[in-house]
Amino acid sequence: MFGINEKKIEKWKQKGNAGKILKAMRHKDKSIRIAVIKAASSLAKEEILNTLIIFLRDDPDPEIRINAAEALGSIGNPRAQDHLAYVAKNDSDEKVREKAQEAVRVIISKKLKHDE
Repeated sequence: MFGINEKKIEKWKQKGNAGKILKAMRHKDKSIRIAVIKAASSLAKEEILNTLIIFLRDDPDPEIRINAAEALGSIGNPRAQDHLAYVAKNDSDEKVREKAQEAVRVIISKKLKHDE
């Protein structure tokens, strides 16, 4: 993962390069991981959704969980809604719970607009 920076991440996002974004999500540098999670929010690929859900539920760092919740809300896939609702009720960090609840509202709003 040598040489990953925000400029490269932005290029991957613009090109829709989910493979590189997925690999970079496991980077040891927290700031890179956060930048990649934010970039992933524009890619509604199944593998990205699954990885974000894992981060939301299992990552020990609240900042990573917050960013995962925001990304899941942006993606808007209803499959993430139950995971977000669970975290909104049960996460140990108040800010994570708030962001997860916000993401649930975003997904519900997107579903309602889609159903109209």
